[in-house]
Amino acid sequence: MYLMWRLANVSALLGIAASAAGAQENHRVAVDLGIPAALAILWHVNSKLDLRPDFTFVHIGGDIGHQTRLGFGGSALFPVQPSGSLTPYLGLRGGYAWYSESDAPKEWNVVGIFGARYALDKRFGVSGETGIVYDHLHELLGPFAGSTQPFGATQTSLEPWGRVSALVYF
Repeated sequence: MYLMWRLANVSALLGIAASAAGAQENHRVAVDLGIPAALAILWHVNSKLDLRPDFTFVHIGGDIGHQTRLGFGGSALFPVQPSGSLTPYLGLRGGYAWYSESDAPKEWNVVGIFGARYALDKRFGVSGETGIVYDHLHELLGPFAGSTQPFGATQTSLEPWGRVSALVYF
């Protein structure tokens, strides 16, 4: 119930932000629905900077148990030589993921981004990104036989990263 209340509050805040932005002539705010699954707000601060906070939510349930993952992140995007409806950009993204179980992993990452947005018309657009992600995952593992203390394991990786999204401008 508490989680539903939190999601309702986040949805209300997104709606208020979008309606306030609707009064602006140059459509400085967009809802960004992307894959990997994320809900983001794209805010065009000025011609040299866009900010994009994002939120992810995954709930897995089954016979073994339930687990919830909440992720929060933010991107700073720097447009490079817009050409009509096409806007290429470079950027950086940072993110953190929290899992509901006490022994679940904690994860943070940093991504270097190269991407582009294309405005299909006044209210809709699409974007695609690629880049390199540095991912840091720390998890507690169960105790060894004969021990009652869990031990931790840390994994870091450097991997390719990508994202596509639909944009709805207000």
